Amino acid sequence: MTTPTPSPVSPAVERTAVVIVGAGPAGLTVGSVLRAADVDCVVLEAESREFIERRPRAGFLEEWAVRALERRGLADRLVERAPVHTEFEFRFDGERRRFPYTEITGHHHYVYPQPLLVTDLVREYADVRGGDIRFGVREVELHDIDGERPSVSYTDGATGERRLVRCDFVAGCDGARGVTRTALPAGRATVPAMTTASAGWRCSPRLRRRRTV
Repeated sequence: MTTPTPSPVSPAVERTAVVIVGAGPAGLTVGSVLRAADVDCVVLEAESREFIERRPRAGFLEEWAVRALERRGLADRLVERAPVHTEFEFRFDGERRRFPYTEITGHHHYVYPQPLLVTDLVREYADVRGGDIRFGVREVELHDIDGERPSVSYTDGATGERRLVRCDFVAGCDGARGVTRTALPAGRATVPAMTTASAGWRCSPRLRRRRTV
């Protein structure tokens, strides 16, 4: 559900090219890519930086995802520190059976817990590239995303001030249960087909950029 852009009486109105909702691996990757292309953007995140850098999550990344991060200069620490996973072991009736899938497919996985990846991406986006990221935001609302002048409003968690950011695009990177998913107009949401092997976290930088028209 989306609502018309409010007409705030306060001066807390800003303008940027892209508002990214959610500071997970996808949102932070989108932000870093935009910063590298000199595109102004703002990342909004409901939790604190400390929380998202410590939040327990899985950490099994497919090789294509890591290569995509590498091409954008976002995987240096990951590649340096993450163990490579090349095989599985299945156990049936007390017997152990090894499945060396890398020998068969030529591809492997990386074992790197998501909190470490998020820590790396937050550092790159905010500390290295000077990206604008706002933690602890509340009551995020999307306005006119099916029109020509979309905007996003939220409450500053520290001051309680209501703020409005006008933009050209909204990138919904806050997950299937996030506010951006529920704000999509009827018939606009699509769910890609996924096999069991590609489901799960493994990962994230499946970048979703939702155009606002």
